[in-house]
Amino acid sequence: MSNKKRYLIPLFCVLAVLIAACVSMPILENVQFTRRNYTFTVLLEPEQPRNSHQLDLALSLLRMNYPEEQAKYFHQLLYSGDSLEAYSNRIIAEQRDSYRSRLSPEAADVKTRNWRYAETIDVNSSENWGLVVERMQSTENDLVKKPQNLGIIVKRVVEVYNGELLRKSTRYHVLDMDDLKQVRIDDLFTNFQNERRLRDIVYEELRIYADLERGQSLSEGMYFSDEPELSFNFYFTEEGLGLHWDASQIAPHANGDIEIVLLWQVIRPLLLTSGLELLTKFNIHLFM
Repeated sequence: MSNKKRYLIPLFCVLAVLIAACVSMPILENVQFTRRNYTFTVLLEPEQPRNSHQLDLALSLLRMNYPEEQAKYFHQLLYSGDSLEAYSNRIIAEQRDSYRSRLSPEAADVKTRNWRYAETIDVNSSENWGLVVERMQSTENDLVKKPQNLGIIVKRVVEVYNGELLRKSTRYHVLDMDDLKQVRIDDLFTNFQNERRLRDIVYEELRIYADLERGQSLSEGMYFSDEPELSFNFYFTEEGLGLHWDASQIAPHANGDIEIVLLWQVIRPLLLTSGLELLTKFNIHLFM
């Protein structure tokens, strides 16, 4: 056999292996949400950069890439329709102006002139909760498998340190991405604030959270009142309905945020029929 023929055989084998590897390689899905991080520093005294106090800003934002109609709604709700860059620039400008105006030479009561601002947005999809609705099979021409997210939960956390106290604000947005609207707590209950049975369930969970005995007065623990107002700041989990209170809302700031989860099987008798149907968009099926 000639040298030329001897070299053709191993070359053919290498090509065959490469082709087989390409055929078996899984198709990567397009990422539906892209994270963008922005950091910026505002100097209190720009003319003295080495010795100046400063405001540090950090934003961790999410961009929704598709479907187009859902993405437009998502960006309008969270960023007032701005691009992530335009939104971050707007927040930076607002915080910069506030920082410099509030820290004038006359502001002698501020303990420190180094401030911080941070904002983070996260998304939790209910795609894999409970009984997942079977999706249509992709065709040969449909190389991108698009998720059918009918319901998502957005969590936005803003932390501000103003030289004296760190303030944290957490807001949940429960989004019906089928009808493109924000779910309200009144979509689930007839009278959320004034339903006595619901209040009793919430207060018992707050007792458990504070290590109080069953039936013990909430004010005997860390809470301001025996009957604090129910929170309209809510979210869904596979297990139940989550309620969130920021620090200082129903208990002293030192106790931090308070979150409890009301199990679906416990509150199911209090849910509206339309609320039960709405929950199916989040793969929460309570009809059985």
